[in-house]
Amino acid sequence: MQREIARNLLAEVAYVGRRGLNLSRPVNINQVVAANSMAITERGLPVGSRPFNSTNVPAAARFSNDIIQQQYNGQSVYHSLQARVERRFSGGSSFLASYTFGKSIDDVSGIGTGADDRAQDSYNLRAQRAVSNFDIKHRFVFSSVFQLPFGRGRRFFSDNGFLTTLLSDFQINSITTAQTGQPFTVTLGSFDPVTSISNRRPNLVGDPSANVPEGFAFNPAAFAIPAPGILGNLGRNTLRGDAYLNTDFGILRTFRVTPLGEAGHVQLRAEFFNVYNHPNFNFPVSTLSSSAFGRYVSNATAPRVIQFAVKVGF
Repeated sequence: MQREIARNLLAEVAYVGRRGLNLSRPVNINQVVAANSMAITERGLPVGSRPFNSTNVPAAARFSNDIIQQQYNGQSVYHSLQARVERRFSGGSSFLASYTFGKSIDDVSGIGTGADDRAQDSYNLRAQRAVSNFDIKHRFVFSSVFQLPFGRGRRFFSDNGFLTTLLSDFQINSITTAQTGQPFTVTLGSFDPVTSISNRRPNLVGDPSANVPEGFAFNPAAFAIPAPGILGNLGRNTLRGDAYLNTDFGILRTFRVTPLGEAGHVQLRAEFFNVYNHPNFNFPVSTLSSSAFGRYVSNATAPRVIQFAVKVGF
């Protein structure tokens, strides 16, 4: 739904939804049956067995290692409310403010190659259903262009005097992005000698957001290593990373250069990336076996960068 709420000012509200079927993902169809696997009750497989290495399979066809099959049975669903307010360029200024409130749920987020896209329990693919790897609940973006009202053809100091020459043809550009963190999965990060599973998850024994030690993204004591041969009870994508906030800012001045033609000009640009020098972190270390488990160890964006440039147009 769109409506012009004032001259050159447009507001829009929309619902956007998507449904994904037959998504690709890898499944270990010969996984060792863990002591708490769904294969015990639903398929009658004994603990520690492999389906293709049982007495039901001819001896010549038995296989005692993993068999990774690319299956096409993943599903996804996305719902969102999207709103924006746009001022068309007029009077030397324009802006666009957009906001999205959405949720994406799936049981496989990539093309089936991600570590968390491979199920902890291949016999219980339903347990993979969770918010998507790329789910962002809130996202706000504001961009603007503003020509300073000074100098030739502007509201102030347009009398061709000294100040006109000094202040003419300045422009300020900016873009600000703010969004909530994306989800991630905690794993043990160690090989289970009983089930041969390398992507087991821990048991959740506390609240990860309570009593968080200084310097940590979550409370590492909220997770415990299950016994060998046991699958952890922690779900997929149960934690979220750091929120993201970034502002880029630019100041431009354009000089008309007649020898370069009717449209000839030289533009001086001063550009500031991450102008407030705000730290944005990548996901914290999410493997329980790491000594840095629960800590942020890398940045998602660079520190403030200031760039000067000259642009010639003709």
